[in-house]
Amino acid sequence: MTEQMMKLSKVLTKAAKLLTQETWCQGFPAFNANGKGRYPNESEAVNWCLLGACCKILDLERPYQLPKDLLS
Repeated sequence: MTEQMMKLSKVLTKAAKLLTQETWCQGFPAFNANGKGRYPNESEAVNWCLLGACCKILDLERPYQLPKDLLS
């Protein structure tokens, strides 16, 4: 199974494990430790919104790259 074919439930389960009170954010897909916006899959990213966490799990730079079936 390729990363993009991963079932929604698996992506959301992994995102839930990634997102904690310390790592969750709003307003941008991802931020670094200094609060600067980053691509979700960059190593400097330490905080993510839900879409950003899904991008990180699927190794995508931007939320618009998420598979459409994941968002519907």
